[in-house]
Order: sequence, then structure tokens, then C-alpha cells
Amino acid sequence: MSGVLERIAAIEAEMARTQRNKATAQHLGLLKARLAKLRREVLTPKSGGGGPGEGFDVAKTGDARIGFVGFPSVGKSTLLTTLAGVYSEVAAYEFTTLTTVPGCIRYKGAKIQLLDLPGIIEGAKDGKGRGRQVIAVARTCSLIFIVLDVLKPLQHKKIIQRELEGFGIRLNKQPPNIGFRRKEKGGVNLQTLVPQSELDLDIVKTILSEYRIHNADVTLRYDATADDLIDIIEGNRAYIPCIYLLNKIDQISIEELDVIYKIPHCVPISAHHKWNFDDLLEKMWQYLKLMRIYTKPKGQLPDYNAPVVLQSDRCTMEEFCNKLHRTILKEFKYALVWGSSVKHQPQKVGKDHVLNDEDVVQIVKKAAIYSQAWHSIVNDTFSCSASVSRNVLQLFDSKPAATNIKILFLECEDLQKALETTVSQSMNPRTLHYHISGSCLTNIARHVLMVKIFSSPEFDPMKNEDLEYIWEVWYGVYWSSPEISLRFKTDVKDLMNDNLPANVEIHPGKCLQSLKCVWKEWLLLVDSKKSDNNVEAILHARAGWCKGMSKGITEEEQDFELVRHNGIPGGCRGKFINPTLLETKTKRWIVHHTVSPFNSYLPLPLNNTLDPFKAAEGCAVTHYCQNVLQKQLILYRQKMEKIKWVLHMGDPIELCFTLTEIFDAIDCSRLSDEVGLANVLCAAGKRLSEEAESVILVETSSWSKLAPTLVCYVEEALCAPLAMLPTVYGLRLADPLPIGSSFRPESSTNITVCLTWKRTQSYKNLRPNFLASLNPWLKRLANRCFSPAQQQQTLEDICGTECYTPMTFFYIAGSAAQRMNRGFDGFRQVQELSTELDPCSLLAWRTFSQWVWLGMFPLIADAHLDPEAADRIRQHLAQVATVLLFSARVSFDRIEMKSFYEAKTKSMGQPKLRLILLPHVVYGDLPMDKPLDISQYALVAHCIDNILLHFNKNYTSGWVTVSFPLIANHGLSETHSGVIVDIQTGLPLIPLGPVRSLQTEPFTQSYPFADPGATLPDELADPPPLDSIPSMSIVDCLETESQYIVTVHCCYKDEREEDGPLQFVPGLSWFMDHQPPCESVHHITLIMDQSFDSQTLTFAVPFPFIAETVVAMPYKPGEIRLFLEKAIYEPWPAQFSSRPERVCGDFLLRDLKIHLEQQFDSVRTSSLDALHQIRLMISRLFDLVLTDNHTFLMIAELNAPSSEDDSSEPDWYLRIHLPIVSNKTGSPMLMLSAFDSSLAPKLVHRGEMSIQDINADFQRIYTDDANKETRSIPCFVTSSREESRLLRYILRLNSTKIGKDTQEYETIPFWPFDENSPWLATFLSPCYSDQPRPVSEIWSELLLKNEGKRGKKDKQLEDIPVHQYICASCQHLTKKAKRCGRCKAVHYCDAACQRKNWTKHKSICTQVKSN
Repeated sequence: MSGVLERIAAIEAEMARTQRNKATAQHLGLLKARLAKLRREVLTPKSGGGGPGEGFDVAKTGDARIGFVGFPSVGKSTLLTTLAGVYSEVAAYEFTTLTTVPGCIRYKGAKIQLLDLPGIIEGAKDGKGRGRQVIAVARTCSLIFIVLDVLKPLQHKKIIQRELEGFGIRLNKQPPNIGFRRKEKGGVNLQTLVPQSELDLDIVKTILSEYRIHNADVTLRYDATADDLIDIIEGNRAYIPCIYLLNKIDQISIEELDVIYKIPHCVPISAHHKWNFDDLLEKMWQYLKLMRIYTKPKGQLPDYNAPVVLQSDRCTMEEFCNKLHRTILKEFKYALVWGSSVKHQPQKVGKDHVLNDEDVVQIVKKAAIYSQAWHSIVNDTFSCSASVSRNVLQLFDSKPAATNIKILFLECEDLQKALETTVSQSMNPRTLHYHISGSCLTNIARHVLMVKIFSSPEFDPMKNEDLEYIWEVWYGVYWSSPEISLRFKTDVKDLMNDNLPANVEIHPGKCLQSLKCVWKEWLLLVDSKKSDNNVEAILHARAGWCKGMSKGITEEEQDFELVRHNGIPGGCRGKFINPTLLETKTKRWIVHHTVSPFNSYLPLPLNNTLDPFKAAEGCAVTHYCQNVLQKQLILYRQKMEKIKWVLHMGDPIELCFTLTEIFDAIDCSRLSDEVGLANVLCAAGKRLSEEAESVILVETSSWSKLAPTLVCYVEEALCAPLAMLPTVYGLRLADPLPIGSSFRPESSTNITVCLTWKRTQSYKNLRPNFLASLNPWLKRLANRCFSPAQQQQTLEDICGTECYTPMTFFYIAGSAAQRMNRGFDGFRQVQELSTELDPCSLLAWRTFSQWVWLGMFPLIADAHLDPEAADRIRQHLAQVATVLLFSARVSFDRIEMKSFYEAKTKSMGQPKLRLILLPHVVYGDLPMDKPLDISQYALVAHCIDNILLHFNKNYTSGWVTVSFPLIANHGLSETHSGVIVDIQTGLPLIPLGPVRSLQTEPFTQSYPFADPGATLPDELADPPPLDSIPSMSIVDCLETESQYIVTVHCCYKDEREEDGPLQFVPGLSWFMDHQPPCESVHHITLIMDQSFDSQTLTFAVPFPFIAETVVAMPYKPGEIRLFLEKAIYEPWPAQFSSRPERVCGDFLLRDLKIHLEQQFDSVRTSSLDALHQIRLMISRLFDLVLTDNHTFLMIAELNAPSSEDDSSEPDWYLRIHLPIVSNKTGSPMLMLSAFDSSLAPKLVHRGEMSIQDINADFQRIYTDDANKETRSIPCFVTSSREESRLLRYILRLNSTKIGKDTQEYETIPFWPFDENSPWLATFLSPCYSDQPRPVSEIWSELLLKNEGKRGKKDKQLEDIPVHQYICASCQHLTKKAKRCGRCKAVHYCDAACQRKNWTKHKSICTQVKSN
């Protein structure tokens, strides 16, 4: 190395001695070439160890990198500390910083890395002071800050420039515009495009000969120098922009500062005092030449907080996609761009389009065209099936401190919901515990296998073979690839060898052996391939399922898959059937068809390269689902360490009463359609956390068969009105069902609805009258649970309510009594209902009443009595009648197996059974092949619905054990015999024989709601001493559907002089803890302020009441009554803290008519009249805004009571903020500023606002701009008080969904409004019907309307391609129009126009055709 440095010094000395003229130009060029070669040897020595060195190697992060270069002690470390907040040691001596110190700043959305490099000295390029390592790091920077001492800037500047240039760094220069190309022969060819002052052919040849280049083409496009040519030949030069920072300007004068400002590329600063940093950052941004590109998700606003930062010289759409993710370019179809780089806003561009700074980009992937027909379900579902796969925690507002979230999935047939919840961004820092329950052993075995596959360390969803494997095992009927079969066998054998995934637990542990039997059968099925004829027949029968696929799938897709599926039986010899989809013993299809993405399991291949315009367009849905599954698995594996799976085998309802864990969210799937909504909510509510944020999700797809609307369905299934549900079940609906659905249903038939339930406030310091409050609803429930005769109707028509048993009644009544602080008292009052039951249900009533009584009384005695009294009670209970468990073992040869099997398979689930005890005479003559009419024996027969059947290992031989509870003194041993019948058909299935022959044992199941309570029951407690009675206490509480009536004992004085009834309570006042603008409240505190004493009483109720309507009246001496009106038409307090509605962008006006018309259906009942009128008003309001562009409206009640001065004022003043926008579900929204006329005088009366302030706000927001209108302001009219209340409820409820952050609504200058203001920031959106009109019917009406307006332009219908003689694609008139071959509804010029418009017309065409 020393020899090289000596030669460099000799050449530099010779160059210094040589005069510069035309004669010496060639010699100087030769010396410069030799000097460049020697310096290259210094920079890149042949021996190892030439890297940056320890302490200098810093990973490059962010969008750009800036290096601080300068002499020691010029302020580099101070500058890094003040800019980035990163501590870098500062001292009064040189070389304080010995290694690279990184930092980071964010400027204009870009993340910029800063590097504080050690100080360099003269000779750094030759290796002095580790200068080579410092300059090597500087070469990797996007921009260099040369920090100089302002007192000696020029001399340091020249030295640093020389050192950097010696190392191959060119500051503030562009690469030489010189063309250089080597060739094999032909000599040196020089081409000059401009006159040259230094270089000629001889000099160029001399320089090239030094590099042993004798054949080359050189093109000089500008007046170049020898140094420029050498830089091109070397090819290792770094051209980096540079800013000179003259630090410590606090030590110079203003005049000197003016001189310094004239230096090019210079910014004077003071790092210590942070002077002139704004100028520094702005020039830094200018020199970095960065560009910000904002992303816009489909249907949402652009994300202006996190731009994608690109270099200005690499700012094409292709670079933008690569910056986002390397796989996006493969799926790129086109992009929509808003900004200065396009002419139209937006404009469709390709991947070669050059972007400008602050453009907004929305990428449309190729897969997006596949999902045109499913745009309404992309956000919430995995597939297009009736089974909704959604994020279970979407409505779960967890506390920030909650790190462990437990979720229970009841009767889970598929893991899609768990995957969807796992990939939720809001759950990133949380640990998730998934408890999966199932009554089917095969399903549990499938779940364990799936978790093992995608949790395996070797599994990579980005690999095609791994994705194909999980897809085929999950959804394939048979496997054509032997590799899949081999991998499957390997995974199953691992499970059989107890190699379960580390994050999986199975309960109970004894069922693991049963799972191993299932896995063993799978291996046998795979090895046998297709030898089983039963499997052959099952697959042949399964082909018919394709005809029942979802209406949303295109006709081509159905035809395509049907052809392929019908070819299974004859064309799959030698292929491997998927054994996970069949029962191991009977080979029956065990996985329900609706959990598949296609409503049935079909042999669908993995389609990696799918052209949607090819004939096999039906595979589009397959490709779409595969993409979604792949993304879910990728995100799952990123969070896999925080996920635990616990699988439970057994009945889901029984599991809820036996588990001890509490869950934050419970997903019940469609269990309510199988066992009834009341059973599901009672069981799930037992395991739900008491936190208000916890949720229960219940799906139902057959609700429309029980009731015409969702409100009627809930009230019918739960046997109680909505206003009583918080008391009876302790839950409330999170969705406001009385005003319809907030999202557009996917179809008009087979609508799967998800009901979200949340916890409510419990009774506090209040013990309502149990039977007086709930008597009507308990009677309804008792009639359901003790119904001896079932009408002949299919199980689907009653939505699981046939499973309401006596145990259901006592569970619901017991849980309600527990919430009402009544416990034993409530159970005692319930006994009065037994007088209204049918005689054949009395035995079941006696049995479960005794069971509840025996379960509660010992706990009450232990909790509230002394030990001796408790022992006496136990001795007494030992002598009374107990409840026994009767059981019978019946051989299969005595069972009507054919009828039993048909009952089991008819509804793809277990048959609904009932035990009937008949007299011996009737039992002996009972025909087993005819339905049993229980009504003929109502006075002598007894019905038992709570029975348990336990089968042996298979269904073809062995026996079944039937067990049921019965009171010991039933008196039927010598007179009756038992038989089990199918509820649906009435056919006898299992004969049990005489009651005396049954085996008995104690019934040990405990009553889950046997809470002893905080106090002794009323009938057992002694009356308290008079001196211990509180001066203010609650005597009684009656809850009705509309109000609470609370009777309070208190002492008050009547100091009036005149006689007569007292109309108020002297000295009584109250206050509530509600927060404006909420008008409802759960808690109230009473204060009795008398001259001799001050009394207070606080209590709470589950259903909130209106704070302003509280009325207190004297009842009788020493007692008063409070009347609390329930907040039926007012949002709950919890809803004011709900998540805001997200605006996703402008709404497509061509779809507006469809949305508005889907508010209506053919079901019109009296209870829906007000809602129907509100829906009509919303439709007219949208039409008025769209056609006449009205933005100021008024709403008044037609028969509103006039004030004293006979002046009536509208109820609402509305200011509409255009344009019409859409929410995340695609529904249109009209953003409103609404003035509540009824609220303004109340605010003035309470002193929260003055009349002057209200008038000033009204003038600023409404009057000033309304007066500019040249037309009158339209006024809508509500015809009844109920309509007015319902409209107010809708506006106030929607205001709770508007976030307080005005950044999202920056175009509305008035938002947000103050809490104590009559103005509301709200919106109006369609209130969709539970059973909307078919889309085909709506389109037909639109076609007829458009037919009558031919030749006229209707603004509301101009975008609907339905005109008879207008091409739907190009909008040109044509006489030879060709109709769409599928829907026959639209016309085109030719086939080219039809192909062009197909992506837009596809979803409409599908819906019109299917309906």
C-alpha cells in the first residue's frame, strides 16, 4: 500500500510541475488515467478486509439516507441530536464520535435516515484517520450534508471536496453525457456532437490505451474533459447531491451572514440554537427530489397520513407497485389516478404511467374483475355462500389494557371465522384464545388437522404446492395428485403419534382416543382410493347439490361446475377421495354444504393463471377465494405465536353450562336455527363477560319462516318484546332492528342475518316485582316450553323453537330472577303459572320445580342461616321427594331404525325427540308405523322433553341408552309405559317399556342459576325492626313494556295550608349521570332535602329511561312513586361511545334507485306503517337532492300541537352537504347539519345556551346561505307523532356514528358541533327492508318507466343501461340492436360493445336472471 501511495504522490507532483497547454494535454490525460487506476487500487485493495469496518455498517432504512461529513468538532453530533432527538456524544475535544450514529426524522410523510459520521481529516481518501470507512458510508447516501465551521468554511470545503472526489464521489454533478461502448475490433472511433476544447482523438486514444482499450466507440455530447471521460471508463463514480451547512452562525455578524448566503448550495445554521432549520429542511427536500404518492383503498378516502415516497427519476406506476409489495405487479390490472399527472379526475392508467408529486392512486387488481357479482360481501365474508364469515371482534370495543382475549365458537363447522378474526388489524398486540366447540367428532378432527397444516413451521402459503395442499384438503372432494395424498397421510400419522401442534388443546382429554380412530379411518379411506361402492354412490348423489348453488353465482359458473361434477362417478377411477368430508362409518357427507365457498364441495383445481374472458369463466370465484385464503394464512402466520386453540367435543349448550371460563366474544353460528334463539342466548349469556364491550353473535338463515320481519322474529323466538329483553335475558341488540337494516341485503331470499348482542346494565339497589313485571312474557314462554302437541310443520318453519323444553323455561326464568335480585322469591312466584298448563305437562313442571327448589334452598340456608338451622333444613329435604334419573337400555332390533335414520337425515342434523308416557293399554296397541296423536290422550299421557340418548359405536348394531329426569313420587310405575317419538313426524321410534322396569339413580346435575343472593328471601326473612328501616328505600318496582314504576318509601312534610291531593313531593330532587347530547340514562339518584334530615337513594335499571321525563308523585302517606319512561326512541348511552361510521368515497348514482327501492317489501303490517312512511320520506329526499339540487329542507309534524301564540315551527331544519357519499357497506349517505327545534328551548331553559347564541349559530349555518336560494325551501311532513319520534331517533342514532374528528369531513366547516347544541352532525341512509323486493322486480319497474320516457333524459336513470334502442356500452342509437342473451334486458351495437360493457353489466345480469 505504501508503494501505491508513493506512486500517487509522484504522479501528482509531476502533474503539478507540468504546464497546461495544447502540447501537454495528451500527457496530462495519460497521467490522470494512471492516477485514477492507482486510486482505484487504494479504494479496493486486492486483500480482504476492505469493508466499512466495525461500527460503520448501518442498515439502510427509510425513504432516503443523509450523511453528515465534516472535520471534527464542527457540530455534526449536535445537529443530529437537535434534528432527530437521538443522543450523540458531544464534547469539547476532537474525534468524540468514533462510529456511525444513526437517527431518523419524518418530513412531509417521508422517513429519512440521518447518519452522524466520524470527523475526517486531510488525507482521508488515502486511509488516514479511518477516512476510507467514513467516505465508504458516505457513498451509500442519497444526500450529503457537509458540515463546516462558519469561521473557516472555504478552506475546509476545498479539502473535503478533494477527499470525496478522490474517493469517487462527485458532488452536485450529473453523470457525464458521454457515450462509451467497447467493441471487439475497428479501433477507436470518436464522434463529437459539439466542439471540444480539451479532448481530441489522440487524447482519447491515449487515455483508453492506459486502460488497455483499443477498440471502442466514444460519443461526446457536450464539451467534456479528460476527467469526465475517465469517470465514464471507471464506471464506479457516485453522483450525490450535497448541501454545505455553515454551522455556528451565532458567532458572526449580519454582514458576514449576507456574504455567506451567496455561496451556492449553502445553508447557514446554528445547530445549538436551532436557527434556520426550516430553510435547511426545505432545501433538503428539494435536493432529495422525493415525491409523495397517496394510496386510496376502494370505496374509502385517500390515506394522507402515510404516503408512498418515491424518487422523482423512478416514479412510474410500476415502481409504485414494487414499493408497496413485490407481488402487486403480478396482479396489476390498471390504476385510477387523481392529480396533476392526469388530464381527467380520475383517469385509468397503466404501469408505465409517470406519477407526479401528491398524486392519489387506487390500484385495481386482476382479481377484482372476478368479484363484480360479490361487491356487497367482499368486506365481511370469505365466500358467496349463506354462511357468513366475518371478523367476530368487529364490534368488540376492548379496553386498551386487555391483552388476553377469549373467543368461543359454538358448533363451529369451519375455521374461517377464526382466521378472519385473526387477521383483524385491531387485534395486533393481543393474545387470542380460540375455544372451538362441536358435537361432531369428524369436524373436530378436521379442525385439528387444519390447524396442524397451516401452523406447521414448514408451511408457506406463498408456495404454490403448500397453498394447493391446504386448498384441496379444505375444499376438494377428491385429489388427483398423489403428492397431496402423501402429505395428508404424513400429517395424519403425526397426529396419531400424539404430535399435536404446540398451540392446540383438546377437551375432554379422553376424546383424543376417539379422534385417533377417526384419523385411522381417514388413512384407510385414502389407501382404499375408490374401492368403496358406497362412497361412489354418495358422490353421484352429491352431484345434485350443484343445482342448489347460491343465486349470486353466474350461470356460466354453475354450468361449468355442473358438467365437471357430473363427471365424478365415471371419471375419477384411481383418484383419492377427501376422507375429511365423510363420516367414517356410514360414509355420509358430514360437513354442511353452506360452509363451503360455493354452497357445496366441488372438485375445484388451483387456478393460478386464470383469464376471466375465457370460456371457463366459472372458475373466477375459485380464484378469488384462493387469493383471500392465501392472504389470511399469510397474516395468520405472522401472529401465530399469540394464538391458542382449545377444541371442545360435546353439546354446545351443555358446554356453556359446564365451562368455568368467561369469554369476551361468543359466536353461535346458526345454532339458533337448530335449538332456538332463547336456548342459545340463555346458555351463551352464562359464559359471556360482564363487560359492556363483550358480544354474542347469532346467525339465522330461516328467520323469515317464523316471522315476516326480524323484529317479529326476535320477539317470537324469545317470547318477549324488545323493551323487555334486557331484563329477561340481560342482553341488548347492538343493531337497531326497529328502523330496518343499515346495510343492503345480498338477495331477497335465504337471507342470512347476523344479530349482535351486548351486555346491559343490571338492576342495582332495586328488586322488581318478578311475576307482575314478567307475567305476560313468562306465560308465552311457558306455552312454548310446555306445549304437549306439536303442529305438523317442518322443523325449518319454527326455527328451533321445538327445542324449547321445561328446562329452557326454568333456566330463563331463573337467570331473569337472578338479575332482578329475586332468586328464590322469583321462583316461588313462578309456581302460580302451573295452573295454566295442560295436564300432560304437569309432571314435567313438578319434576323441574322440585329440581330447582332442591338446588336453591340448601345454598340459601348455608349463606344466610346458622349451621344448626341449615342442618335442620337438610334433614327435612332428605325426607321430601327427590328427582331421579331414569334410564333404559334398548336394543337396536327394537328400534325403528329406518324411521330414525330418515328423521336424522331429513334436516342434516339430529332428530327432535320427545318421550311420552302412555297408559299400558294404549302402549300395548300402539302402531309403530303410524303417527301418534297426543291430543287423544291429553288427560292420561305425560310428555318429557329433556331426554338424553347415548348410542354405542355404530348405527347398525348394539343398543341405545335413554335417560331422563323424573320426580320420585310420580305415581306411574304400575300404570304407564314410555315411548320416544319424532316431534316432526309423530312416528314412534324407540319403545322403552313399563316405567317400573326402568333403572334409577340420583339426578346430580346442578341448577346453574341457584344463586343464594345477598339477602334472605322475603318469605324466610323476619321483618326488620322499625328503627333499622332506612329513611329512604324502595318498596316495589314494576316494569312494563314502556316504563318503570318505582315505589319509594321516604319521609316528607306537607306544609301546605289548603287541603286536597298533593301534586308534587316537597323537597325531592334527583340527578342523573348522563352526558350530553345523550338523553337516556341508566342511573338516578334521589335526594330528599328536608329541614330535619337529608336522604339519598341511588338505583339503576337495565333499559335506559329518558332523563327529562322523570315524574315523582305522592302515592300514599310515607311513599312516593317515580315514573321512568323507557328510551324506546332514543339511542342508548353506550351507543354514543360507539365507533364512528366511515365514509369511503363518492356514491355511484346509477345504483341509487336500487338502494332506495330495497327499503320496501310486500310485507306491510300496522306496526311498520311509521317506518314505511319514513322510508318514503328518505326516498323523496334523495330524489329531491338529485333532481333539483336542493340543499336546504325542513321537516314538520302535520298534527303537531300549536303553541300559545299559534305559531308552529318545523321540527327540523336540515342542511345537506353534497356530494352523496357511501359508507363501508356501499350504502348511500346524505351528510346533514340538522337543527332540532324541540331541543333549543330546553337548552335555553337549563341555561346551557342563550337565545342570542342559538340565533347566531342558526344564522351562520342555515339562514345566511338559505337566503341565497332563489326558490322556496321545501318542507316534508310527518303524519303522526310516532313518525316524528322515529325520524328523530334515526337522526340522533346516526349522529352517534359520526366521529368527532373533523379531518375526515374537512369539507364541512361547521362540524363538529358542541355537545350542548341544538345542531347535530348526522346523516340519512336507506333503511333497508329485512326482506327486500327482488332486484329483478325493481329492474322491471325501471324498464317500464324508462320505456315511457324514451327520448328524454332522466337524471335518475341515465346511467342505467336499459333503453331499448340505445347501446348500453357506447350510448349510440342503433336500429340493429342485439339483446343480451341471458337477461334479454339490454341492447348492444355489436359483440365488441357487449364485451366492453360486460364487467359492468355482469352483476346486474346475474341478479335479473336468477330472480
